[in-house]
Amino acid sequence: MSEQERGRWEDLIAGQELGPLDYRVTPEAVRHYCSTLGISAARYDADSPIGAPIVPPALVATDYSALLAQVLPPFTGMRSSRCPVAHARHGP
Repeated sequence: MSEQERGRWEDLIAGQELGPLDYRVTPEAVRHYCSTLGISAARYDADSPIGAPIVPPALVATDYSALLAQVLPPFTGMRSSRCPVAHARHGP
């Protein structure tokens, strides 16, 4: 899809289906993710509360960007017109 064929943020519709994205999450990826955050991976392994391996919900949070990239032009973050501005005073 060319950049001209892609939509704009304003064109997105609540409930619009995007995707699918297919990938495999390995136990090693889950352990690495948990280790990076300093949390226990035990609840996500085969002995999880549901009796089968599960994935931490935030592990796939980057999917949001990949899905939007299917319909929007490339982006690298918030547009400057929508960024909060912080003002700092130095001194007394």
